[in-house]
Amino acid sequence: MNFKIREDHLLTLADFMESHPEFATGRLFSANPREKFKKLWGDLTMQLNSLGFGERPTEKWQKTWTDYKSNLKKRASEIKRAQSMAGGGPECEKKLLDIKTRILNIFGETFVKGCGVEEKWVSVMVVIKIYFH
Repeated sequence: MNFKIREDHLLTLADFMESHPEFATGRLFSANPREKFKKLWGDLTMQLNSLGFGERPTEKWQKTWTDYKSNLKKRASEIKRAQSMAGGGPECEKKLLDIKTRILNIFGETFVKGCGVEEKWVSVMVVIKIYFH
């Protein structure tokens, strides 16, 4: 059976990751981060599977999240590159949806720009508005 990721899954992922940014970025600070990481993935898996569109094991949801982040970074970089071309570049028809903007906000500027940029949470929304609107 072929499992299709739906918008409800992405909204649930975004909500969960916004509620747990340290989990989303892989920077868990606790006495036992490995156990906390495992527990949070279990909680998220339960929420995603309870949406009623089928069930997947935690490992599949982890791969979904990793793939989603990778594709999002690629698309955001393409938009940034097109906008930084001489003369503003060609009109970039790729628009990022609200959910993608929410997830980019979790990771901050360096997720798209790369190293060498001081990450400041306050300015992330300004950067997102400039690049993606």
